[in-house]
Amino acid sequence: MDDQAGFCTNCGALLAPGAQFCNSCGTSVSSSPDQGQPGAGAESPTPPSTPTVGPGAATGTGMPAGPPYGPPPGAPPPPGTAAVPEDGASRRKWIIGGVIALVVLLIGGAAAFFLLTRDDDDSAAGEDEILLEPAGMRITNAFTDSVGQLVGKASPLRPEVPTVGGAAGGALGHLAKGDTPGLYGGTQREGTCDADQLVEFLEENPDKAAAWAEVVGTEPDEIREYVETLTPVLLRRDTLVTNHGFSNGEATPLLSVLQAGTAVMVDRQGIPRVKCNCGNPLSPAPEITDPQFNRDDEWEGFDEDQVVVIDTDVEIDIDVFVLVDNETGEFFNRPFGTNGEEDEPLSDEEVCELFPDEDVCDEEPPTTDEEPPTTDEEPPTTDEEPPTTEPDLGTGDVQVTLRWESTADVDLEVTAPNGETISYLSPSASSGGELDVDANSNCDPPLTSNPVENIFWPTGSAPTGTYTIDVSYYQDCEGNGPQSFTVTVKVDGQTETFDGTLTGEGGTETFTFDR
Repeated sequence: MDDQAGFCTNCGALLAPGAQFCNSCGTSVSSSPDQGQPGAGAESPTPPSTPTVGPGAATGTGMPAGPPYGPPPGAPPPPGTAAVPEDGASRRKWIIGGVIALVVLLIGGAAAFFLLTRDDDDSAAGEDEILLEPAGMRITNAFTDSVGQLVGKASPLRPEVPTVGGAAGGALGHLAKGDTPGLYGGTQREGTCDADQLVEFLEENPDKAAAWAEVVGTEPDEIREYVETLTPVLLRRDTLVTNHGFSNGEATPLLSVLQAGTAVMVDRQGIPRVKCNCGNPLSPAPEITDPQFNRDDEWEGFDEDQVVVIDTDVEIDIDVFVLVDNETGEFFNRPFGTNGEEDEPLSDEEVCELFPDEDVCDEEPPTTDEEPPTTDEEPPTTDEEPPTTEPDLGTGDVQVTLRWESTADVDLEVTAPNGETISYLSPSASSGGELDVDANSNCDPPLTSNPVENIFWPTGSAPTGTYTIDVSYYQDCEGNGPQSFTVTVKVDGQTETFDGTLTGEGGTETFTFDR
């Protein structure tokens, strides 16, 4: 047999030069002139039933025998085997080409993997998922039960909330300074958060107190002192914050837009620090580059371009917040750290100074070119005292009289040493004490601008001991504002006076005297 390479007549596999059997199917190789030509039709001798496998077994190529490879006996030649390589150089070209093809496939696969993973990374990078929280919503794992005293609602957007700069946080909303007049709202003389309830809850839950304090930047044993500096308000614009729930002993941050009308407590920079319906601590939101909103709880009218972000780059200490009344749209002042008890309405002059576009600022004062009349006559003089409209007042061993100068309803209450209290609710007592004059009661007409209230014990009936006087601002009947008053006490012919001022409805001042 010569060294001419050929093909197996049974399976078409390439034969090694000088081979006696086909390494693929084990068929004996014929030495006829048609040897190795596929399809030559030469009858092949019957191959051994089982190729020899084991030490010392060898084929005519000198290679160890093994199990057959390639198609089974009788299968057609594989595609592409018609061209017969004539020498080793051609075979090397085939091998090199195969290696190159394999390298190309590997490079292509790596490139595809890179593109896929790069796209995935880019799609995830920079996404800031933001939860939309309606005014009454509580997130899972809230810090406390609700510490809100009422459910907030958005006050009229009058005036428009001023903003500074353009987009806030890189890609969302507008910046607003925390001391901007009208940025927040509320209900005059009513708080929206119970600070004591919040502090007491945290003091009873030290693990939550530690996490809460860490968020707002204070110590757990200083929470009460910190909360006393906060002021309850209502948001007037949808506002971006970082809300915090409580899970596994830690505060868990969550970017949130709180709907206008949400009750919060703000610090002296006007930054929201507590969400009242769940006691959660709040902190400023980080810079937002790619806002992604969870729209499940989106409310009607929500506009991400109108979201407010409180500016934290300014150093301010707010003494008084100018708020908009949630129900009437009127303006009032609320000193920081108060809960409504010291609210005071703004005068028209103050309103026009802050909000020149308000309706009350459009009215021009009347002008006239007429000179006031002059006269040479001297005004008449008289020694008579001007008449008074004060009614007759009861007197006795003890007499307590309250006087003020407006149509407001201010109430007098006196508690005797025996514990009996005399007021408009209980105008008489078994000891003989009596409320005989009660002015401007319930703002019912006729109202008087020189009101007086009087409580007395007739001669021989007043108990001995310490008496307590309470003066209360019950109702502002005609917008009179703060009330100054005087209490005159007569005990067994001796007179003593007490003066005070009530800043608004619900205010009370207390005095004592002895008999």
